[in-house]
Amino acid sequence: MKLKYPMISMLSLGLMPTAQSEGLSVGLLGVASLQDPSYEKSGKSATVKGKTSFGAGLSSEIVMANGIGIEVDLLLLSHKFTRDTVEIFGVSASSTFASSFVQIPVLVRYRPIPYLNLGLGPYYSRVVSAWSVSAADFSKTEVNYGKNDFGFVAAVGSFIPANDMIALTVDLRYNQSLSNTATESKEVLKFSTLQGLVGLRFGIQ
Repeated sequence: MKLKYPMISMLSLGLMPTAQSEGLSVGLLGVASLQDPSYEKSGKSATVKGKTSFGAGLSSEIVMANGIGIEVDLLLLSHKFTRDTVEIFGVSASSTFASSFVQIPVLVRYRPIPYLNLGLGPYYSRVVSAWSVSAADFSKTEVNYGKNDFGFVAAVGSFIPANDMIALTVDLRYNQSLSNTATESKEVLKFSTLQGLVGLRFGIQ
């Protein structure tokens, strides 16, 4: 009977949020994005196929209480998708649209149990290169899509401490655009994106 209570105590400790000291940590991230854009013109949907793209960025988190923090990232990413076009090249062609953009997600992070890291919050992004359009047998050109976008991010991740100051972080995020990136009045372009992030975190664990 004496062995039950120490075992219960150990199990209870294992279910408590991961202990964190208040403070700041910073990190480096690599990002793979699988985009699922939606496009409509004059109320009619077009077939759009998202492509996988890669990026990188910086991460920071301020821990305010045990298991709770605010994470702010600066990510350099890219849009890339294909759809059939007629209005750009004059004939029906499978065209690839691409642009680079900076995304700033702000996440409230919570660690309910060790090694599980949940997050939810808004993001803002801005295109930093012109939207380019390319198709086989045609010269690359540019299209006037919007530069600003905002939406929300939901995240689930984990971290594996290497020592007291360094940890490997892994995050799976879903991004949903809430704004219309198209600039023409009859067009609607929005993005849903699944992101996988892997990085190193320096500082508190």
